[in-house]
Amino acid sequence: MANSNKTFNVIRQVVDKDLCSGCGVCATCCPNSLLAMGLNIKGDLTSRWASKSCSTPCGICLKACPFSSGIHDPRTSYPSFQECSGATFDENIGWFYKTYSGYSHEHRASSASGGLLTYTLEHLLISGSIDRVAAVSWDNRTNDGTFAFRVCRSVDEIRQSSGSFYYQVSVTDVLQEIRAKSSLRWAVTGVPCLCTALRNAIELSPELQKTIRYILGLACGMYQNRFYTEFLAMESGVPLEKTSSVCYRTKSTTGSPSNYIFVAKDQKGRTGRRIEYLDTPYLLGSNGFFRCNACNFCKDVYAENADACYMDAWLNEYINEPRGTNLVVVRNQEISTLLKNGNVSGDVKFDEIPSVKIVESQAFHVERKLHSIKIRMGIQQDNIGKKTYILKTIDWKIQKYIQNQSKNRWRIFGKRFGINVFWKMSRDLQLLIKIRSKLKKYYEVK
Repeated sequence: MANSNKTFNVIRQVVDKDLCSGCGVCATCCPNSLLAMGLNIKGDLTSRWASKSCSTPCGICLKACPFSSGIHDPRTSYPSFQECSGATFDENIGWFYKTYSGYSHEHRASSASGGLLTYTLEHLLISGSIDRVAAVSWDNRTNDGTFAFRVCRSVDEIRQSSGSFYYQVSVTDVLQEIRAKSSLRWAVTGVPCLCTALRNAIELSPELQKTIRYILGLACGMYQNRFYTEFLAMESGVPLEKTSSVCYRTKSTTGSPSNYIFVAKDQKGRTGRRIEYLDTPYLLGSNGFFRCNACNFCKDVYAENADACYMDAWLNEYINEPRGTNLVVVRNQEISTLLKNGNVSGDVKFDEIPSVKIVESQAFHVERKLHSIKIRMGIQQDNIGKKTYILKTIDWKIQKYIQNQSKNRWRIFGKRFGINVFWKMSRDLQLLIKIRSKLKKYYEVK
C-alpha cells in the first residue's frame, strides 16, 4: 500500500532515498515531535526518528519537505509571485519584480560580495519592519567546529552573521522559537531549498504565518556536507574540532573577486594556511566531492520562493573589482523600495539591470541545476544530440561515484590519517577527475 503508516513520512520517502538537504523544517512541523536532525556516517545532516517511528500517516512532514516528490521544483510551491504588480516571468529565474546590481559602501569590505543582504536585514530591523533576524553564523556553543542559525536582535549581531557558509545547517531550533514567539516579526535567510521549505511551513502553521515576514534567499549552485569543511580545515593546518572560526570567503585585495580565500583560526587565535578558492575548494566542489545528494535533484538557482535573492556578480564588467558586487532578484516591492532609498541616501550604489545579466552571471549553475537535471533523472535533455547525452550521462555517473566514494574514504581514511592518506586511497577518484576534464571538451557545458 503506497500510503501506509510505514512509508508515508519524510524518513521513508526522502531520507532513505538520500534526498534530505538537512534544512530541518520537517522536524519543526511534525505534530508529534517525532523527528530530529543529526549527522549520518557519510557526513550528511539529515532528519531521523527522535525516539520512535511514526504510526500516523498525516503526511505533514512530507508537505513541508521540498524534496517530497523526488525533486525540488520551486514552481510547484507557494507563493505565486506573479500576483506582485509588474511581475515578470523568466524561464530561468522564475517570477520577479526587479533585478539590480550594486553594493553597500559600509558593508562591502566585511561581506562575501557587495554586502546588500546585510544592508537589507539591518534596515528592515532599524525601520521596525522586523524584530528579529534568523541567519547562519559560527556556533561558539560547541567545541567540535560547526555552524548554526542564530537569533539576531541587533545590527551588531546581524553583522556577525554576514558571509557565505558552505555547510548544512538545520533551522529546527530557531524555527521553534519563531513559532513560539508569535508577537515578533522575523526575517529568515537561507539557500533555495530552505526558502521553499519555509514557505511550505508557513502554509501549514498559523503561528509562522504571523511571524515570518520576509524570506531572503541566496543563489545556490549545489553545496557540500560537513566533510568538505573538515577537509579544508585540516589542509589549512587547523583541524575543525580545534577551530575558533572558519571563513570560506575572505576577500583578496587584488585579482578576481571569484578567487576568495578559505581561512580557519584555532582556539588560540592563530590563523591557518590560507587556501585560495581556485585551488582545493574548486577541485572538490566542481567534481562532486562531499556533495549533498539532494542538490543533484534541485531545480532552484535563484531561491524562487524568497522575497529577494542575493548573489555574486560573476560578470566580465565586475571581474577586476576584488571588493565584490551583488546582483539581486527582487520579488517584494518593499525590498525594492528599501534598496532604492539606500541609493538616494548614498548608502548604496545601486543600478537596475536586465534580467539576462542575472542569468549570465550564474550561467553554469543554471545549466547544471535547471537543465542538466534531466540527465541525472535519465531523461533526454532538450536540444542536445544523442552523443552529447551519452557523454553527459557518463559525466554524471562519474560525479555520483566521486560524491559517494569521497564521503566513504574521508570517513575511513581522511579523518583518522589525514589528507595524504585520503588521496593515496583515492587514486581512482583522481583518475576520474582527469577523465571528466577530457569529457567536457566534447560537450557544450562551459
